Amino acid sequence: MKSRTKILVPVDFSPTAERAFRFALRIGTLLTAEIHLLHAIYPQMENLDQPLQPSASATLTRSHLVEEKLQLLIEAERERWKNGGWPEIFTHVEIGNAISVIKARIKAQAYDLIVIGTRARHEAMENMLGTVASDVVGNTSCPVIVIPEQTGDLPISRIAHAIEPRWVQEDMVSAVINRFRPLHAEVHLVRFSDLPADEPPRQLLALKTALGDQFPQLPVKTHRLSKQDLIRDMNQFIEREKIDLLIMYRSASGILGRLFHRSRTRLMARHTRIPLLVI
Repeated sequence: MKSRTKILVPVDFSPTAERAFRFALRIGTLLTAEIHLLHAIYPQMENLDQPLQPSASATLTRSHLVEEKLQLLIEAERERWKNGGWPEIFTHVEIGNAISVIKARIKAQAYDLIVIGTRARHEAMENMLGTVASDVVGNTSCPVIVIPEQTGDLPISRIAHAIEPRWVQEDMVSAVINRFRPLHAEVHLVRFSDLPADEPPRQLLALKTALGDQFPQLPVKTHRLSKQDLIRDMNQFIEREKIDLLIMYRSASGILGRLFHRSRTRLMARHTRIPLLVI
């Protein structure tokens, strides 16, 4: 039986990737998780005067240098760490295209969570991950957290769940709440609906009642947002309610399922101002 949560963090040594690592450390400590840092390198090529052939010695040298950089990254974060405890950290340097390496590792290993850093206009994601973030969010069953550039070190005290009751079941939400229970965070259930603003979201209230029975000490609030402009309305809601983590659920249908079409995923990740967890 699996005894410890495993978190994968692809890194390219950019400030954004370091921020994602920092976030993973916070979550990993609370969840008693182990963290796996992954960096992919292209094979070094031989002299251009000759037919292009991978250079094993040059690639090996670069691999050693990258491993040293990973250890320096870990040491730097350890020195600034003030939260108590420290998760076990593993490093992986693999040769190949970054997208292929990351996707292959996700497929081969039983990770519980992937933490990916990004910044405005996706420079980091394009350079390091290419389209892998969209593929991971849209196709893998593993939860993924996208960490935007402006993510700080403040505690996570309010978590919003974007809910479509037709396909997000009570057991799905309760499992996520239970996983993040060590955060002691307030829960906000958000439904996108075309109903009049004064009409209570009955399905959401029923979910709130059920969760209250399971987690009697947990503060749970419900909200209704319009379907007109999901990104704008969600970001306004995040700012108004001071939400620290946004959770969305994958689906093959429904408005949120369509939201996580590849292009929409990239758009949402670019515009959200807080960490986005896709389950």
